[in-house]
Amino acid sequence: MTFQDYYLKFEDEDEMRSVLFEKVPTEWDRTDPENPIATAWEKRQLFRNTDIINLIATKDATFDPESGEIITEAEYAQGFHVNVRALPNEDCSVLEDYKINPEPNTPARVWA
Repeated sequence: MTFQDYYLKFEDEDEMRSVLFEKVPTEWDRTDPENPIATAWEKRQLFRNTDIINLIATKDATFDPESGEIITEAEYAQGFHVNVRALPNEDCSVLEDYKINPEPNTPARVWA
């Protein structure tokens, strides 16, 4: 099976969730069996293989070896990061605007 890997960056978690998740009904009022009304919802991911990374450190923090106190703070790449490994039957057109370009040579996380 052939997969397509996407390395994505969003402004924040809200933007990521608006693109990669959909609201689906989980419970219905069946008072009228021919016209059930959804009464409860949940968010489900659109892609089977979604790895939510969030922050990616570009420079690690340093710590005092004796006290454990932070000497220098970690630095992070801008954005909210996610990897998607798309299956052949998944429509990935919604991902195009969020692809990191160029793709990272050494991604923070990869698929096994």
